[in-house]
Amino acid sequence: MTNVRLKPIAILGGTFDPIHLGHVALADAAQKQLDLEEIIWMPSGLPGHRGAPVAGAKHRLAMLELAVAGKPKSRIDAAELQSKEQTYTVHTLQRLRRQFGEQQPLVVLLGTDSFLTLPSWLRWEELFDLAHFAIANRPGYLPGQSDTPKELAAQMAQRSDRRERLAASPAG
Repeated sequence: MTNVRLKPIAILGGTFDPIHLGHVALADAAQKQLDLEEIIWMPSGLPGHRGAPVAGAKHRLAMLELAVAGKPKSRIDAAELQSKEQTYTVHTLQRLRRQFGEQQPLVVLLGTDSFLTLPSWLRWEELFDLAHFAIANRPGYLPGQSDTPKELAAQMAQRSDRRERLAASPAG
């Protein structure tokens, strides 16, 4: 039996209210640096950890469609956007895990600012059993800085920072 490694699939979620060049640059850099199978853009409908978006769902989806047009390894999953309930990353990752199977590496793409809020997310510690995290540095935020919540710093200490490991396991 051959040990075939699957290329990771990345998830880039957000309200995209509006989508901007920073989102696109993050996706492009992740595609190049992480050797991804694809990037799934996941627009939020009613995010559980922030206020409602200003632009309507239809307009945010149209902006996102324009932004990913011509990017063959990008696609949009509008399931959260179409939901009438608040959406949480843990539920989305559970759905994607059922869709892609237990062996498919999944990678959540986040900016450092969002990553530092992870302990406030619903069932945040379970997320590490469902996906990897790839964290993009953002101006003014440095991973491991003193304002990193202690519980998040403890999780970070258990994780690898080597991108080569993304394809070696489905999550973690």
